[in-house]
Amino acid sequence: MKSERGKKKWAHSLRVKLYEILVRYHGPHSEWERRNNPGAKQNLRDMSYDETLRMIADCFSTYTNKTFEPSAVRQQIEWALSRQTDLRDFHRHTQIQNLTAAIEARFLRNRDLDFLNKKPLVDVVIHGEMFLEGRKFVMIPSEELEKIIA
Repeated sequence: MKSERGKKKWAHSLRVKLYEILVRYHGPHSEWERRNNPGAKQNLRDMSYDETLRMIADCFSTYTNKTFEPSAVRQQIEWALSRQTDLRDFHRHTQIQNLTAAIEARFLRNRDLDFLNKKPLVDVVIHGEMFLEGRKFVMIPSEELEKIIA
């Protein structure tokens, strides 16, 4: 999503920070009780999931001088957790950005991406690089990614 001044609101660094905070406060997704909610057991800092979303939105709003709502934070997380593969280009791009940030922050593991084997999210892969809407993303072989994430 773009802000009033035309700059991207959800920069990669903010997405990574979002997932790092989730891991710190509620653990990695593999330990959550439900797909889209960590549940009562996964509360590492005595803060509910909704309180964590509000805190993230408030921090991001203060840090960027843009308005972030808890519902927008929740939606970013939903993109990382979605297993849909039949998406419009814009949504596919958003999903890839969130998956990338979630893996980088160790919120998700490489094996959480097995659903991608059914239908690729990218338009074309050339010599180990993937292209989506003309933008280049570097692919990391699964065995290397497993070492990084482990």
